Amino acid sequence: MKPWTPDGIELVIERLERVARLERENQYLRQEISGGAPPEMIAKSPAMILAMRTASRLARSRGAVLISGEPGSGKNRLAQFIHLNSSRSERPFIRIKCAQFPGLLLESELFGREQGPFAGPFRLRTGRFELADGGTLLLEGLSDVSLDVQQKLLAVLDHQEIRRVGSARPIAVDVRILATTTRDLLDLTRENRFREDLCARFTAMGVQVPALRERAEDVLPLARHFADHFGRTSGLGSPRFSQEALDRMASCNWPGNVSEL
Repeated sequence: MKPWTPDGIELVIERLERVARLERENQYLRQEISGGAPPEMIAKSPAMILAMRTASRLARSRGAVLISGEPGSGKNRLAQFIHLNSSRSERPFIRIKCAQFPGLLLESELFGREQGPFAGPFRLRTGRFELADGGTLLLEGLSDVSLDVQQKLLAVLDHQEIRRVGSARPIAVDVRILATTTRDLLDLTRENRFREDLCARFTAMGVQVPALRERAEDVLPLARHFADHFGRTSGLGSPRFSQEALDRMASCNWPGNVSEL
């Protein structure tokens, strides 16, 4: 309202920034939390049943968990399975693909930022750790994280607090960390590409997702599950597999795992 002052305009702009930031965060959380029905784990093979039993046991703990396996084998599904069977199941489940954010961008996405090298239209950006407070954070592709960010992750595990980029003020967080990898972290430590102390923290509790070729009993149940799902969503009903299709699925080596199927 007139007469206005520069200080008054700045106060209005700051309020608008806070509202816009909160709306973005709420929208992100709604997408993460309501991202469809809980994952249906299809497991008939002894190898996958063993992996799920291990995951169920790890879900009751509080420590970081490393989920290893080939691309497309179902690591993210098993991570969500762990979250849903933990005491944090009613809290946020936040994911981030580490390879999508090179260098300092990943640090900003994880820990948030204030005024500094990432100055932009908003003075404050909340990171994934703050969004996941009380819940679970999934780091997809832990082997892609730089050594600098690895050091900050170790500090979070040790002290349960973060510092936004551009700020020295610590922020307490209560986050359970899950991580996936397609590479052996021990090999990376020998190549000096991964911190040995952080590797020890993640490999203390881990689960290996078997490749689809190692769990042939799961191929047909998975195929029927996908056929029913996509048939319903396309309005076509549940299709039936021909004998030729069944034979081809049985003989395939599935190098792309469940994603290929």
